[in-house]
Amino acid sequence: MINVILPWKNAMRRPARFWLTCLSIVVAFYLFTVISAINTALEASGTDNNQYRLMTTHKICITSSLPIHYGQKIKALPEVEKVTHVSWFGGFFRDESNQLHAVAVEPESYQLIYPEYLLTAEDRINWNRLKSGMVVGRKLAEKHQWQVGDKVPIQSTIWLNNDSGSFTWEMEVAAIYDTATPDTINSMLFLRHDFFDEARAYGRYEASWLVAKARVGSNTEALSRQIDQLFANSPAATRTTTEQVFIKELARQFVDLSWLLRLVVLAVFFTLLLIASNSMSQSVRERMNELAVMKSLGFSSDMLATLIYMEALYMVLAGAILGVICAAVSIDLVQMKFATFLPGIHIDPVTYWKVGGIAVVLAAVCCLTPIIRIYRLGISHTLRT
Repeated sequence: MINVILPWKNAMRRPARFWLTCLSIVVAFYLFTVISAINTALEASGTDNNQYRLMTTHKICITSSLPIHYGQKIKALPEVEKVTHVSWFGGFFRDESNQLHAVAVEPESYQLIYPEYLLTAEDRINWNRLKSGMVVGRKLAEKHQWQVGDKVPIQSTIWLNNDSGSFTWEMEVAAIYDTATPDTINSMLFLRHDFFDEARAYGRYEASWLVAKARVGSNTEALSRQIDQLFANSPAATRTTTEQVFIKELARQFVDLSWLLRLVVLAVFFTLLLIASNSMSQSVRERMNELAVMKSLGFSSDMLATLIYMEALYMVLAGAILGVICAAVSIDLVQMKFATFLPGIHIDPVTYWKVGGIAVVLAAVCCLTPIIRIYRLGISHTLRT
């Protein structure tokens, strides 16, 4: 029977070496877990909520606006159930390091198309009552310690407020929303489009993009082409895609994140493999006389190899567990940083199984050389030298 305590005691003979090696493993598995969460958002398949949502933007550039009245023509199509319009506001709170994922929406139609943003009936009434009211995610509210009824000055780098003659927009927190699933951003800020449209200095009666909810069972590709054909000869031609494609394209305007992140993971784990292998080789080399004595006392090469593997496994698992814990604690911060162009960042439960599998394989690889030395170990030669 294998003694599970002995490998741990051997690993802790040199605590400084153990924990320094463990720290490199923590960093590697932290990066792997966070990058897996980002890839989950990049490669997410359509859900029941978003597979029938179509995003219509300007054909030339996403930053160009569309006339709001386009929504009426889109809504007249038989396969379209609902339509709403959205304008990018952006902005920041107090200083530019506190960037906000803020959009101006039409409250009623937006809530019908996006039911994953949970508001009570009282919240809806309060928002409809306050023209300058805004709805914020709970995480954003907790970050800035906002409460319902607080008046908050939001600074914009794009939109001039005609009422104040500055880029400052005074708004009141009308409600704080929760989310139905972890895929949904809980740090957005919604302001009313009618308030925004009346107060801005330019761009009135226009929106950054339109969102159409297709009827269940509709052919979204055919419907997207049909929408674009409506405005093909207009001054502002359109391009319509599903919401998931829209999000991916927006993210990949910056860089092919999926490919880059995989490259980072490979580089990190290759470096980790070298560090862990060197640590295990050094540890076993220092104990060759002890291992020779154990062999002479009746320990087989298989048993000694198992003890060495368990020692490596303890080290890798300790680092992996700490890395995953750090990632789980900080994933909300990562989600807020990427929320502007990549929502839905979260740790998929499958990632935990992947971490376990990688730890098992990594431990086997990094102790491969020491185990070979154990099988080649000659008792008399080792003790004599």
